[in-house]
Amino acid sequence: MGGRGLAATMVFGLLAGACASGGGILVPSSQPAGPAFTETVIQSGLIVPWEVAVAGDGRMFVTERPGTISVFESTAAMAKRTASAQVSGVRAMGEAGLLGLALDPDFSRNQLFYVCASRLDQGEWRNQVLRYRASANELTVDTTILRAGIVASGLHDVCRMRFGPDGKLWIATGDGGQPARAQDATSLNGKVLRINSDGTVPSDNPTLKGQSSPTAVYALGLRNPGGLTFQPTTGTCFVVDAGDQTQD
Repeated sequence: MGGRGLAATMVFGLLAGACASGGGILVPSSQPAGPAFTETVIQSGLIVPWEVAVAGDGRMFVTERPGTISVFESTAAMAKRTASAQVSGVRAMGEAGLLGLALDPDFSRNQLFYVCASRLDQGEWRNQVLRYRASANELTVDTTILRAGIVASGLHDVCRMRFGPDGKLWIATGDGGQPARAQDATSLNGKVLRINSDGTVPSDNPTLKGQSSPTAVYALGLRNPGGLTFQPTTGTCFVVDAGDQTQD
């Protein structure tokens, strides 16, 4: 019998033995224990809380999709709300609304943070990045650092933001339900963006095909990338993109 015939016979024998014993597919006798989780309600009464960020002083910042930014004095259960603000012009529909939030790397000194909001502006529905300043009991708009380029949509409207170890603001955006945008270098949808904290483009960003200079686009071809983080030791950026039915 040739090698292939022997291998096939051995595999068939193993499967037949497993089924004959009533055990179905063979599984290891022991499984590694997973991490233990404890469920605790930290805050209640929120409307579609989308992002949570905790400052070095312990304050917890939360965005709610209808447009509210809330600050709680700590992450303790039912901690006091110390400040809140309603982002103007937010159009919350489907997956759109007030989305990501990121604290400035120098937050302890400058008290600046950034939010991404789906807003009506100049007759267009756009996802915009606004910079806010926090005080003990007040949140005020500082400026808009990214006004145009990300089309808002009720579908695939993710806007996840993180500051990387390089001090740049990284933004993962959805394709807005239009897959062609993800491969369009002139669109900011379906991308990972990398910008300076003032909204300008870093000089070391890649120059994409068809472009003559670096743009805000760092990576393209994404559908609905709801996860964005950095490996603490290496600084490598990891992105989680939601598939159609599987392959998340």
